[in-house]
Amino acid sequence: MGTHSLIYFNEIQNGKIITLVTIFQHSDGYPGYVGLILANFLKHMRMVPIVGIPIGTKTARRYSCLVAQYIAQQKDSVGYLYIVTKDSDAEWIYYVQYNEDEGMKNIKIIVEHPQNQDNKVDNEVESSNHRVTMSIDEFQKYCYYYDNDNNDDDQDIDVLVQHKIDTWKLQRVKLLQRKHSMYCSAEEIPYKNL
Repeated sequence: MGTHSLIYFNEIQNGKIITLVTIFQHSDGYPGYVGLILANFLKHMRMVPIVGIPIGTKTARRYSCLVAQYIAQQKDSVGYLYIVTKDSDAEWIYYVQYNEDEGMKNIKIIVEHPQNQDNKVDNEVESSNHRVTMSIDEFQKYCYYYDNDNNDDDQDIDVLVQHKIDTWKLQRVKLLQRKHSMYCSAEEIPYKNL
């Protein structure tokens, strides 16, 4: 059984919290994986309300566009990630809070872990009832150092995070290739002549 997680993409409009989408991830839901991928994605995105941005830039026109891009980036195979309409059991819950009045720089991430008794969060970060509220930068550091005790402040956290994510992507591609080769050979693929 995997470490389940939920990601709520919330938008604050006129003082009300509106959930745009809830994502259930079946495995690897701990901060050192799902959290780190989410943090890296958010840190490198920007919202620009204009048309004509070159393809390939990490830009969204509005928050709902940003959420759609996250799902598109993460959903690369059958299973693993699901859009859900009701709460599910999860060991880790992430709330991505966007306030339309404050913009991208003020996105807050709230991490909830019912069994979160460890004190791995800096004292400056607001924490109550097993919920921790952080900025994107604080969240990225929290996730990176969650299962990595090597707290080397001399290295650029962005470089460390990108290296870790690139390693995971390579491992996932190799796993998917192995699974694919187990279930069918090239001759068995029905669409090969299309």
